[in-house]
Amino acid sequence: MKRVSVGRLSEHNLRRELREYHGRYPKLGDDELFVLWFLRAFVTENEANAAAALCGASGDKGVDAVLVDAPARVVVVVQGKYRKGAVNKIRAPWGRRGICAACNGHLR
Repeated sequence: MKRVSVGRLSEHNLRRELREYHGRYPKLGDDELFVLWFLRAFVTENEANAAAALCGASGDKGVDAVLVDAPARVVVVVQGKYRKGAVNKIRAPWGRRGICAACNGHLR
């Protein structure tokens, strides 16, 4: 896959990249594909690790991915939503308590 510089990423290019991911992960929805793209663009170079980090499920408090980098002692928790076109509403962050509650079941 030819990577697009994130600084020059347009909605058209993002959609193209998500279609490429969909070809490899046909069971994933748009939101999951976007989170997978985000993990690859900003967190890890390993696509298999990014795909394995996807964990969105009912009742998970909105956590869509948890990627654990044990050697670096880093845990990345991602909540994402892919919206086509302009976003009219920005949601407020959960705060520390909500994040800890969401992560509780994933890190045992």
